[in-house]
Amino acid sequence: MAEFQTLLADPAVVFTPGPHGFAMARVVLDEAELLTIATDPDHQAQGHATTLLAQLHQALQARTVSHIFLEVAATNLPAQALYRKLGYQQAGRRPNYYRTSTGQTVDALLLRAALTAG
Repeated sequence: MAEFQTLLADPAVVFTPGPHGFAMARVVLDEAELLTIATDPDHQAQGHATTLLAQLHQALQARTVSHIFLEVAATNLPAQALYRKLGYQQAGRRPNYYRTSTGQTVDALLLRAALTAG
């Protein structure tokens, strides 16, 4: 909880709340990194994450951010579908980046999107 409070107090962090979740990114110059996006499990697959991410993009554009990037597990297909729907494209891959609870490793995909008005 303290780490979350520290992030929220950071002026470089943009927080977008919603009724069933939130999104958070950190801005560095004209670029942002998506730190996390979360949707209440009882409200998933209803478009809330799409709305949250679109609102985050708008807030970042207002701060003159031109690109956003993130890491996502290569096995997280629902998240990848969300990101691709919003214009993210693969910019790299980190082999064996995540370790699962069973000890297996999973690659991280680096995704990036341009934030343009309109």
